[in-house]
This record gives sequence, structure tokens and C-alpha cells, in this order.
Amino acid sequence: MFPEETTDLPPAAQPSSARRASASLLVSATLFAIMAMLARLVSRGIPGPQVALVRFCVGVVVVAGAWAIFRVELRPHRWRWLFVRGFFGGTAVLLYFACIEHLGVGRATLLNYTSPVYSLLFGWALLKERPRRHAVLALMLTSIGVVSIVDGGGGA
Repeated sequence: MFPEETTDLPPAAQPSSARRASASLLVSATLFAIMAMLARLVSRGIPGPQVALVRFCVGVVVVAGAWAIFRVELRPHRWRWLFVRGFFGGTAVLLYFACIEHLGVGRATLLNYTSPVYSLLFGWALLKERPRRHAVLALMLTSIGVVSIVDGGGGA
């Protein structure tokens, strides 16, 4: 009654992995934007770090629910790296929510997404990874853009 494959459809109408990936990215970005806007609304009455704590608790409940309902297998193997990732990821979320409280969603999100700049700089300084010329040019342009947006044209 329901065919498993829709080979009769033209290629444009068939679901592809690229379309599914694009849809997943769109849904993910939308949910992150909604989370940031809700964090801003809530941070008017509650400090940003407390909003981050609630977000962490919701994350724990969702993971526990996925484990209980769907029997998602959770077997970490590298505990040290898991701890490091949790520490730095948690610190990043805490600082992100504090920035949302003080700077607003737009600037906080802009600063949050500058992590590739720091990855390039730390890789260059600590790991002696020489970046390509295009990466250095992108680093300079990104830095100029971030400073001009965060500064707001104040010339500081």
C-alpha cells in the first residue's frame, strides 16, 4: 500500500540527504534563535547565569528522557576529554547567557560565533599551525567587522 521507495518521482521531488541536512540546519538555527530570544526576555528579571543553569537542567532532563524512552546508548570512553569539553562548553554557555543579559541577543550571538577566530589564533600560537593567506585575510576582515559592530561606531 505504501511503497518504501518513491522511484517514480522526479529527482527534484525525492528527499535527499542534502535536503534533510539543510532542513536540520534550518530547524537547529531557528531553535537556537528562539532560545536566545527567550533567554533575553527571562534575563530581564533573572540574572544570565541563573538562566544558564535552567538551560543546563533542561538539557539534562532531555538527555535523561531520551535515554529512558528511546534507550539511547550513552557510553563515554574518554572521560578526561568529556570533562574538558563539558567544562569549556559550560563556560561558553554561561558567558553567552551573561552577554545576552548585558549586551542583547545580537551582539552576544556575534561574539559567540567568533570562536573560529580564536581557534585560528590559538592554533597558530600554541600548535604552530601556520594559517593560509586566505585564512589570515578572513581573520582580519572578521575582526574589523566584529569591532565595528560591537563598538557601534563609537571609535573606542
